[in-house]
Amino acid sequence: MTEFKWNTVEISRPPSEWFVLGDSSWDVLISAWAGMSRLLRQPKDDQQLNGDDQEIVDRFINDHLEAANIFPRPPGYVWFLKPPPGVTDLNSLHRELNAFIQKRSSRDALPTEVSELVKTFMELKYSERSTEFL
Repeated sequence: MTEFKWNTVEISRPPSEWFVLGDSSWDVLISAWAGMSRLLRQPKDDQQLNGDDQEIVDRFINDHLEAANIFPRPPGYVWFLKPPPGVTDLNSLHRELNAFIQKRSSRDALPTEVSELVKTFMELKYSERSTEFL
């Protein structure tokens, strides 16, 4: 299992251009593979979801991470991503990621396979040569 140092991610207000990551499987994998230095976190506002609903969301996220062979993420935070060069919004990043994965995998890819593709995609997005491969 891949160990991420989730608890080492700085708790801080992000710069305005950073993306707010949702509690989706895509955003969790994006955050895992972007690298801890490209993330910030803040405690969640108690009014966002009731305790039972948040527990379900957190369990879903960590089940997905476990299926992808990644250690669980601590609950109770909103996560923020430093945008890769040339990416102006999270929806654009999602579209590019979807296209990247569709070119390289089948619809029935295992979570570990999808995770590896997300890892490759994020490495390329943050590299100086990202447009050569995407």
